[in-house]
Amino acid sequence: GLSNTVNATSLIERDKENKAGINTSSSDNNPKVINNLTIAEIEAKAASGDAYCQGLLGLFIFRGEYFEPDAVKARGWLTQSALWNHPFGQYGMLLLNRTKPSAQDLNQLLALARKNDPEALVIIGECLEIGFGYSRPHPSDAFSYYKKAADLGFASAQCKMGMLYGEKYSDNINDRIQEYTYLRKAYDQGYKLFYTNDQGEVWDHALASYKIARDK
Repeated sequence: GLSNTVNATSLIERDKENKAGINTSSSDNNPKVINNLTIAEIEAKAASGDAYCQGLLGLFIFRGEYFEPDAVKARGWLTQSALWNHPFGQYGMLLLNRTKPSAQDLNQLLALARKNDPEALVIIGECLEIGFGYSRPHPSDAFSYYKKAADLGFASAQCKMGMLYGEKYSDNINDRIQEYTYLRKAYDQGYKLFYTNDQGEVWDHALASYKIARDK
C-alpha cells in the first residue's frame, strides 16, 4: 500500500545519507545462511560427511556465493554429495558437466522444494527461468519459486528477486522499491555474490547491485 511505499522510500533516502556506513561486509560476520546454519557450520558439516551441506557448499562455491568462484573446489564438494545420491550434488554435477537434468532429477529437487527447502526452491527457479531440463523457459513460474524462497528469508533468493526487478529497467516507483528492498534484505544478511572478469578481477555483484538500487 501507500504506507509501505512511503516507508521504503524513506529508508532509501536515509540510506543515501549514510553512504559512509555502507561497506563490503555485513555487520554480522557469520550470519545464518540457510536452515539456521552459518557458513562455518555448513563447512564443518560438509567436512564431516553431511551430503546436504556438501551439496550446498559446492553450489555456493560454483556460483560465487559467499566464496570466490572455484570450479575445482566446487566439483570436489559436489562429487562427494553426489556419491550419496543427494539431489544438490547431482544437480551441481550436471551444471559442471553442462548436462540437462532428467525428469527424475527435477522430481527429486521438486520433492525438496515442496518441503520448503530454500535452496531447492532456488534451483527449481533457475531451471524454470532458462528452461534447463524443461521444454522452454517459464519465467513467471520461476519468479514464484524465487519469491517463495525469498519470503522464507533466504538471502540468495532475495538478491535474485532484487536483480529481477532491476532488470525491468522500469521507472515505476514500486518496481524500484521492490528492487531496493530485496537487495537490502540480502545485504543485511551478509550475502555476497562474487564474479570474476576476464582480467581475473573479483567483485561482489550483490553489493554492486544493491548500491545501484540505492542510488537510483
